[in-house]
Amino acid sequence: KYIGLIDNKHEILEFKMNKKYIVCRDEYNLNIYKFDTLSFEYSIIYKNICNFDLSIHMNMVVYSNIEGYIQIYDIDKDNNKNFKAHNNKIQYVKLSNNGLYVASVSENGRKIKVYNSLSGSIVKEFIRGIYMSEIVNIEFDLTCVYLLVYSITGTVHIYDIMSKNTEMSINKISNYLLNYNVVNYEYS
Repeated sequence: KYIGLIDNKHEILEFKMNKKYIVCRDEYNLNIYKFDTLSFEYSIIYKNICNFDLSIHMNMVVYSNIEGYIQIYDIDKDNNKNFKAHNNKIQYVKLSNNGLYVASVSENGRKIKVYNSLSGSIVKEFIRGIYMSEIVNIEFDLTCVYLLVYSITGTVHIYDIMSKNTEMSINKISNYLLNYNVVNYEYS
């Protein structure tokens, strides 16, 4: 059954949706539409957006428009907040499935930070690899305990967001997922 269409002024480069909203990214804007009526709701103008993400449960859009800052727009409350996350450009942002965390990756692809999306306070900071890299994808697991980071080097780095013991958590993950013991976790 055909539902309808969204006629965006410019070519759509990326889009995401949840049960309530559709967010389309073109060259100039993030355009937000209501899913049930396909009507235009709001537009966020940006300069150099890296990527964006839409929370499935909390109706929030996260993006980076200002160098080093994460912006979170709460669609339902029409409220935009931002906080300093990195000292340089951000190449990737991702909201957790429950909308409580936002992960960001620095411009060089090495520094990964996880923040509480409501307070803007840092939860964890990780170093990915020893070389600069472009990040292709970031995913939180369904329980929001693990963070997976995939780069163009072909590696998937897995981090335990809740653990205080890095060596133990890396070995726990590698034993569980790969039946493999990591002996040098310093640059994981």
